[in-house]
Amino acid sequence: MPRILLLPLDERPCNFLYPALMVEKCTDVQLLLPPKELMGSKKRPAPFLLLAQWLGKNFSCCDYAVISIDMLVYGGIVPSRLHHQTTRECLDRLHLLADLRARYPQVKLFAFSLIMRAPCYNSADEEPDYYAEHGSSLFRVGVLRDKIQRNLATAEEKSELSGLEQSIPRSVLSDFCSRRSTNHAVNLQTIFLAEQGVLDFLTIPLDDCALLGWAAAERQQLAAAIRSHALGSRIYSYSGADEAGCILLARAVNHSRGITPSVHICYSSAGAPMVIPRFEDRPLGENLKWLVAAAGGRTCFSLQEADYILVVNAPTEGQSAMGDAKSPAPHSAFGERCLPDLAANLRALAAKKPVILADLAVTNGADREWMDLLQQQNLLKTLYAYAGWNTAANASTM
Repeated sequence: MPRILLLPLDERPCNFLYPALMVEKCTDVQLLLPPKELMGSKKRPAPFLLLAQWLGKNFSCCDYAVISIDMLVYGGIVPSRLHHQTTRECLDRLHLLADLRARYPQVKLFAFSLIMRAPCYNSADEEPDYYAEHGSSLFRVGVLRDKIQRNLATAEEKSELSGLEQSIPRSVLSDFCSRRSTNHAVNLQTIFLAEQGVLDFLTIPLDDCALLGWAAAERQQLAAAIRSHALGSRIYSYSGADEAGCILLARAVNHSRGITPSVHICYSSAGAPMVIPRFEDRPLGENLKWLVAAAGGRTCFSLQEADYILVVNAPTEGQSAMGDAKSPAPHSAFGERCLPDLAANLRALAAKKPVILADLAVTNGADREWMDLLQQQNLLKTLYAYAGWNTAANASTM
């Protein structure tokens, strides 16, 4: 029976518990997780030396390893935004993967490494303390710098950038940019590890991103590096974060079974595939293709050849116009959707194939109008799986 080792992104249920739940009924694979006490807690990083010891002790008895680079190098997703390690110290921690690969070449090694987010709001809950006062300004600086780099900025925007950079304390901007530079160097190094054969497969998701900004600019550079080494078939980059461990765990399970599941996608409106959801950097339809491919599957046009059907209750407006479960968008934002037709089709599809429902119309929760309709028509029990939480990428794959 194949054994899959997983080093999660952090201690939260979506990263530690959900993978275990995902495979608990799989009788043909076994999951190996580190002890929960090694996972750190929010802003408290996991202990690198103890994690390294655990990996060294357990790597030899697994067939697949799914590794969070953020956990290995920084001690978790939140510590990746707070640490004060030098670039050299971070890169040195990656040597462990090369060492494990050399000692256990039979293990298939999958890894994921996030492009650090830069929220558009003032809050230090999961960011450095100065983000409580300067968060929105730091976000805007990233957008304006990116626009200038792409030759899209107006004279007014260039002036705005100059004013913002002067208004943010130099120590704050220096700390923020230095950490981004270090984390970017780590992502570049993971590409090198893939090129050298240390990593069999790598994903570089963009955590809570946007069309323009710090993450978008860094992704352009990473994409150029991936293309220059012809690694596009082994390194994927897309919008997401908290689903990354489950995605690569699914890839390991599918690989162990020698299968490539096919997914037929049905959307709630004609324009849904082209909507760019909040916290993401590309059209929903394209990001979903990347997520399915990263999990070791493929999308298919034909309903007949599909193993699963993914029904997507999608937003009709994206980015800042998209509603939140706690403060939904105006009803006009959903004017294009014909939910009765979607419900009727869901019933017909569920009679033929396993139907998975991705409830993406609002962030951070379910679409109440849609869920009420499903309950009224007794359709919830026909679903093979359901998810509706956090970002569109998170909910699409959980």
